[in-house]
Amino acid sequence: MRRGIILVLLVWLLVFLQSSLAGFITVGGFAPDLFCILIPLVGLRMGGMGAMRVGFLAGLLADCYHPATMGIYALCYTVAGFAAGAVRDRIYRDRLASQIAASAVLALLAVPLAVTLRSGGGYVALLVRHGFGSAVYTAAVAALALPPLNRWLFPAGEHT
Repeated sequence: MRRGIILVLLVWLLVFLQSSLAGFITVGGFAPDLFCILIPLVGLRMGGMGAMRVGFLAGLLADCYHPATMGIYALCYTVAGFAAGAVRDRIYRDRLASQIAASAVLALLAVPLAVTLRSGGGYVALLVRHGFGSAVYTAAVAALALPPLNRWLFPAGEHT
């Protein structure tokens, strides 16, 4: 129960940060996708259903900032949560390197997919244009954000 409330509040905070501050910390035109840090963490530690719930909530709240394309972010981040949960038993879910790699891969897939669905453009061109830079930047931010998130959401000795 406690973790669920913390996750809802954290998603709300990330929506605020992604919509207001991410534009100010762009590097080379790329912004980190903060949802692609939290969703794989939840997927690797709690499973696919928890990550899909977090992804859907994050996407639904992010869609509120883009009402013309309502549902696209909810779809993309729910799929990202499913993907994170699907690899849970195949990688070291407690290792920081695995979590950073999962964040980068999900950013590599989710960011161009969302841009493609919003614009109707070609996925491959958008993958090259938006995906790689965003994935690298998201991985760098994940390297800083994941250690405190792990300690805060999943304290030592608490079984997930």
